Amino acid sequence: MTTIGGYRVVRTLGSGPHAAVLLGHPLAGGPQVALKVSHGEDRERAFRELDALDAAADPAVVRLLD
Repeated sequence: MTTIGGYRVVRTLGSGPHAAVLLGHPLAGGPQVALKVSHGEDRERAFRELDALDAAADPAVVRLLD
């Protein structure tokens, strides 16, 4: 069983040049989530994306949990 943080990885949903998206299940229980895992060291890009997600308050945009 592979875990990332507090999530058990169920399977890979997709992968691109910068990151992979995995299906995860919280170890503490609750609904399944998508986990985005960066392939590289582009931390600034990741933080810009996190800031943009955090600023978006729309039902059509994914929620940032952790």
